Amino acid sequence: MTRHEPRVTLQIAGEDVDPAALTREFGIPPTHSGYTPAAPDDGSQVHAAHGFWVLDTRGVVPGQRLTDHLNWLADQLQGHEDVLRACGAKGCAQLYADGAPSRWELDISVEVARARLDVSLSFVKFVKGPTDIQVQSVRYE
Repeated sequence: MTRHEPRVTLQIAGEDVDPAALTREFGIPPTHSGYTPAAPDDGSQVHAAHGFWVLDTRGVVPGQRLTDHLNWLADQLQGHEDVLRACGAKGCAQLYADGAPSRWELDISVEVARARLDVSLSFVKFVKGPTDIQVQSVRYE
């Protein structure tokens, strides 16, 4: 497994996200889960901790065919589409494809696979370097 291996990540995160409850509901262990600590806003208010539950395809799905990665995630969560749909409607569920769209093998079946998850998909590339570098993403809904 290399750092640059293609992966798609499903992230469910928000104030009302309970990672332990999601693990029990889905019946599979996440790649990562936990809570970000509560943080003061302006010193007068404290925001609640955010829970997060993440499942990604790194080291599990070979190749750069985006449909294969999306279908693997959908297969893992089959039978729990209502939970994903509810999280997606609240904006707490997102799909992230690592890298620019040109990195991936794309075909018409990508949308069918994404629709199985019913969650927005963004292409995200993280770069290290000067702060004047512009980072962009492309989102499919």
